[in-house]
Amino acid sequence: MILRKEGQTNASVKHMANIEQLERLKQGALIWNQWRVQNPEILPDLQGACLKGASLCGINLQDTNLIGADLSGANLRQANFERAELREVNMTHADCWGAYLGEAILIGARLSKIILQEANLWLAKLGGATLVDANLVGVNLHCATLAKSNMEGANLFGADLSLALAGEANLKSTNLSNANLQGIDLVGANLDGSNCRFTNFHKANLTRCSLRGADLALANLVETKFFQSNLEGADLSQADLQRAILVDTKLSHAKLTNGKGVSKEQLRGAILDDTTQLPEHTTSSLDEIYVIPLVEPVQ
Repeated sequence: MILRKEGQTNASVKHMANIEQLERLKQGALIWNQWRVQNPEILPDLQGACLKGASLCGINLQDTNLIGADLSGANLRQANFERAELREVNMTHADCWGAYLGEAILIGARLSKIILQEANLWLAKLGGATLVDANLVGVNLHCATLAKSNMEGANLFGADLSLALAGEANLKSTNLSNANLQGIDLVGANLDGSNCRFTNFHKANLTRCSLRGADLALANLVETKFFQSNLEGADLSQADLQRAILVDTKLSHAKLTNGKGVSKEQLRGAILDDTTQLPEHTTSSLDEIYVIPLVEPVQ
């Protein structure tokens, strides 16, 4: 079956939203969804459409071209955006609670303060997207691409980011408590001041990652790679650090008290000083660990 765009001819035309489709969409989700069922071969073209503040709860926008569209403040609860093209879309303040965005393309999208609670973004592409202060509680971002995205201040409590690609992402001051980040790639990312209590980082790659002042208490850090990372002032108390790689990792003012699985061998590769709070079973043999004395600056 050959897929076509409604009203499209072989002639080259300027790319813009299909007017007929846009008018049909404005009649509401019920009429639009019925039309989609009756015309499964049509790929809707709503590129650049202005749908600001629209009420489109439960709308079927699967495989729809929405490049550069304005959906800011729209009600898109439980909408279907599967495989939708959403590059550079504006969805700030939109309510997408429970929406399905599996395999959607959101590269460069503006998603600040969006509600994506319990939404499914499995395999979605969000490279360079802005999700500042977004509500991402319980969101599914399994295998999603988040490289260089800006999620500062976002709430990711209980979210699933397992196997996601988030290199150089900005996760500063985010809430990642109870989230699943198993196997995630966070190389060069910024998690300064983030809440990662009870977070699962099993086998995560945090090479050259900044976690200054982050709360990693009770986190699962088994086999996590912290190579050349910055954990200055971070709280790792009661975290499980079995087989974690701490080579060239800065631990000044860090708290590792009651940490599980921390060995003297791991700490020898880390950058410590007199302010680092170490587990009791390692402090008894501090002479075997290379510790840089803290030197106060000359007044």
